[in-house]
Amino acid sequence: MKYSSLLERSLVAILLAVGASCASSAPTQPKGAGISLSDYQAAFARFESCVANAGDKVVRQSVDPQNGIVSFSIEYSGGQPSSASSLCSEAFKNIDAGYARLHPPSESELSAGQLAFFRANVAPCLKANKVEFVVPNKIGTPEWARLNDKFVQLNNEGKCPGSAPSPPAP
Repeated sequence: MKYSSLLERSLVAILLAVGASCASSAPTQPKGAGISLSDYQAAFARFESCVANAGDKVVRQSVDPQNGIVSFSIEYSGGQPSSASSLCSEAFKNIDAGYARLHPPSESELSAGQLAFFRANVAPCLKANKVEFVVPNKIGTPEWARLNDKFVQLNNEGKCPGSAPSPPAP
């Protein structure tokens, strides 16, 4: 893998070291051991900072009150992830997955977070584009998938309030 800047090389070195140490201990630890909530929160803060330094923004959608897992999305300043932002995400994913494996999110919190995101972001976009729909009361249905796919399409085309068109693929 080729890194194009000193910032990217530094971010990769720091995040991979942290991610490797947390993730490597997780599978061999008994359930509940390994990655603590404070480890997860510290890693998430570093991840947010890394993404911000790459010029993008982590948007917290919800936090599971039972285990502290953060549901989030990333707003990419250029419409697509930069290589530096992708490296941040790749490094954090080991910590995120390791913690979630030991402390699974509650299904109700996962649903509540996704429904809240739908109401705050997807619904206004669909309404602005005159898409007929009823806010689903359950996630994971075919209608849920159809509406979210339409949202992604409209958002990538810059047709949602506050969005910009994604640059064409190279």
